[in-house]
Amino acid sequence: MLDSTADFLDRAAKLGANQQELQNLQALGYDTFGKLAFATSYTPGQQDDTLLKHLAAEVTGQDPPPAARLPIVRRLFFESYTLAAADMQMRLERKDDAVPRLLANAERSSRYEDQKKRLSGIDMTGLIRETKVSEALKANTDTDLKLRLALPRRSLAFDQARLVDYNAFEKWTQTMMEAYGTVPPEGYLRVSVEQLHRADLQLFKAMMRETRSGIKPLVGIRPVEQALLKAMDSAEVRLCLQPLQGTNKRKLEPAEDDKKPKPSPDVSKLQKTVENLQGQIKNMRANPSAPVKGRKGRGKGGKTNLIRMPPQLIGMAPTNPQGEPHCYDYNIKGCSRAKPGERCPKGWHCCMRWGCGKPHPQFEHQ
Repeated sequence: MLDSTADFLDRAAKLGANQQELQNLQALGYDTFGKLAFATSYTPGQQDDTLLKHLAAEVTGQDPPPAARLPIVRRLFFESYTLAAADMQMRLERKDDAVPRLLANAERSSRYEDQKKRLSGIDMTGLIRETKVSEALKANTDTDLKLRLALPRRSLAFDQARLVDYNAFEKWTQTMMEAYGTVPPEGYLRVSVEQLHRADLQLFKAMMRETRSGIKPLVGIRPVEQALLKAMDSAEVRLCLQPLQGTNKRKLEPAEDDKKPKPSPDVSKLQKTVENLQGQIKNMRANPSAPVKGRKGRGKGGKTNLIRMPPQLIGMAPTNPQGEPHCYDYNIKGCSRAKPGERCPKGWHCCMRWGCGKPHPQFEHQ
């Protein structure tokens, strides 16, 4: 706040300074509270205010300054002096666990407008807009799209804090997204989101080591940005973005999967027949005591006839515990040849669900 031009001009306007006086303050170089506090050797409480009146004459552009404008300059100077003294006291009494100060609304708004002018190709609204949030809130990155929107928000936040330029931080974002989207060689796995997270942590650890002397920007130098550009190319960070070796062959890309030819009608029919036979084998294994018809074959023993079942009934019991057949028609669409629980020429009118056997069709099973 002490060195914020936007906050100073906003406060001066609220105290009643007109547009000409604001322009005079900027032309004189007194555009922050800190600069105005030491613009003169006058101190509040001093009996002789000649030096303050001389400052007021420079600000108002009139000598002597109008009586109606002098209180405005006096109050603005007093607040500047008080803020400078309070800032010095806070620096002397500051502890390691002191809570960081938030940007004033005027300064935040000024930096936001500056970003809009510099970053003309970015729509800083909607999901990409950064906001002031609590420390407990975390970005939602459970999908690729949400992750891609969260990373530019972080770049904008570092840019607004004047720590790292937006384009510099987006270079790191682009590096991670390129590694995430690259198709790995056969026998290797794709780079996962967890790997991106580990690489990001390693990046910030490297930046912390490079900025032990402080992160506050100096004259044309941003320590955090320089540390970022150096850490991006470090081996410990790049190693986290390499594909890991896997035991399975890589899955086909969606585009490659769409190119696979669709099975012909004959192949589809054969697949259904195989499913039917597999279901019948499952039924026989589940009910091995049920008698089955057989006939002698050329080899030793006899050849068992598998029971063919409609696709709707595959996986159900073809016979009752006594080995007598169920009526398929009754369990699919109903049968009028006998009443429920009785037997028709095709079999018993009972539920084919395993363990049921009650006198109702399987589609009414509850």
